[in-house]
Amino acid sequence: MRVSYQAPFAVATALAALAVLWPSRRHRQPSDFALALVLAVSSAQFLAKSLLAHQITTGPNVQSYILSTYAHFSQTAAAVLSLLLGIVLLVVVTGEMLASTRASLQRDELSGLWNRGAFLERARAALAEKNGGQACVILSDLDRFKTINDRYGHAAGDEVIAAFGACLQSSATLGICGRLGGEEFGVFKHDSSPARARVFVEKVRLALQQSSFALVQGRVTASFGIAFVAPNEPLEFALRRADTALYRAKAEGRDSFRFAEPPRNDPQFCEPSVGGGIA
Repeated sequence: MRVSYQAPFAVATALAALAVLWPSRRHRQPSDFALALVLAVSSAQFLAKSLLAHQITTGPNVQSYILSTYAHFSQTAAAVLSLLLGIVLLVVVTGEMLASTRASLQRDELSGLWNRGAFLERARAALAEKNGGQACVILSDLDRFKTINDRYGHAAGDEVIAAFGACLQSSATLGICGRLGGEEFGVFKHDSSPARARVFVEKVRLALQQSSFALVQGRVTASFGIAFVAPNEPLEFALRRADTALYRAKAEGRDSFRFAEPPRNDPQFCEPSVGGGIA
């Protein structure tokens, strides 16, 4: 009888421990492993109670059971584990709330992308962890954005920024996207090539071209600068080269993209610098 009574608790807590450590879950924190450990120990404790009850005589009635040494240790262990479980759960929930709040503060409210600080933080981390492949940074700037604000109002400008953010996010499924300020945006791609970068930019341009606006009439375009990160090159240097390429694209007609000059004229990164159409 005691086995059938304790077994469901043992199974339930064991399954809960497995769920916490399930491979498909989000990136796990130390508190998640602590929670899984407490749940696993709790499961073992329930199972041990049912097995020990057959080996230890606790008396013929409830009163004798309560006064037994077995009951003393069993209930004490259960109370300690319950307290630990409550504390660890509190830590896990608090940690997730803080992480959620931090992530929301790092999001640009208008575009839905990472803000400048969060973009740079994630891009640096991705660059440091890069294993093979060629990383690239792409800077983009909405063309004649001031004219849009002056002609249609700031609400129209907000609409365009939100739409362009959606275009970048939907096109860069494996990239890191951020709004760097005003009408300037950045994308970091882990594993790219000149051909892939060109395809990505054209995909964004097409998505922007197909976007519909309630407050803006006519086409909305953007210009792009693409820089491939050289080995051991700081992210800031690559961004500076991409920024130079971006402003070449704007100076030479807008609604286009340019590849940045490679650092120190390294031929590994040479690529025709002209692309896209002219506004």
